[in-house]
Amino acid sequence: MSLTLSEPPALSQCFVHCPGLADDVFIGQPRVTGAEGALLLMRVIFADCNGQGKLTDVFVYRAGPGEPLLQLLPRPYPDGIYYRCIGILPCGDARSRHYLVVIPEMRFQARRWEGYHLRVYSSETESWSTKVAQVADDMETDYCNLASHEPTKVVSFGRGLLGWIDLRFGILLCNVVEKDPEVRLIQLPELLPTNRADFGVDLDGDMPPLRQIQDVTYKNGRIRMIEVEFPDLDDINMDFRWRATVFETMAYANNWYKDCTVDSSIIFLGDSYNDYTFCEMLGCNDKQLTLNTVVSLAPTLDMCNDNVFYMMSKRNAKDPNTWVLAINTRDSTLEKVVPFSSERMFYFDPSYQQCAFSKFLGKAAD
Repeated sequence: MSLTLSEPPALSQCFVHCPGLADDVFIGQPRVTGAEGALLLMRVIFADCNGQGKLTDVFVYRAGPGEPLLQLLPRPYPDGIYYRCIGILPCGDARSRHYLVVIPEMRFQARRWEGYHLRVYSSETESWSTKVAQVADDMETDYCNLASHEPTKVVSFGRGLLGWIDLRFGILLCNVVEKDPEVRLIQLPELLPTNRADFGVDLDGDMPPLRQIQDVTYKNGRIRMIEVEFPDLDDINMDFRWRATVFETMAYANNWYKDCTVDSSIIFLGDSYNDYTFCEMLGCNDKQLTLNTVVSLAPTLDMCNDNVFYMMSKRNAKDPNTWVLAINTRDSTLEKVVPFSSERMFYFDPSYQQCAFSKFLGKAAD
């Protein structure tokens, strides 16, 4: 495995090398599915020997401490393993090499859903084990939402806590290191009014994915959520002006508050901005931007800077040429724009995983 690293909003890349295997052995592209600290989770799908099915391998790459290590998680994996459900958790202090890989499975008894089994891989024992997780009895933990819960990513909340994030049904939070773990649900804010028609539940019960307009992160005891809406867009008026709102709450509170709002019609170029190719395409005058002529979706909150988030922009939904924009919410400025190809990306569903992994690479020999 090799890596090419770039400063955000540019995208770093991970390459998987399998000497002796032909290209047609791979099904799709290897994918980084999770990250925490010095650890990366990767999924690689191979065609089986008969070419009739597929085999999914899950790898953990550890940048440190000590020498870098790439490890294939041993089988058998849980049935029907879904890569977006796999969480990884560093254990111990900064010198520890121990980690856990955790996959929650719904638990049924007599055809009735009763909670979760946690399938846990320990790097110390190099084996899988199972824990039964009880469901919290509180106001937010709704059984209907739990039964429909399908996470889009997993993040560490510290001190043994993992959070499986479903942008529609909330955050499934569990202390996976406890002897008798308990899962609870943290509800997210309701959809903004202008998004309810297009992204709410329709008459047939269909629910569009929300990653195009939302993102959730956790840092230092605070959960942050961003949602983008398009107040001027309708069947007649193709005006892509957007408005992004950031909400925040503490991890164990149930009161979300609005932190800030940014409108694309009043965004200016930041003082450090020095690449005007994107602006020339938009036909900007002076430092005023006109972002209503490009489609911008998939907001992503910066993990390190609370004042920055990223968006993908295209001329239209089918354009393979995409830009990642870095927006400063405090100053309402465009800080940086980086182009990349999205030919292997479906619509505006991000295939990238934000992480702080690169800062651990230089410490591998410590």
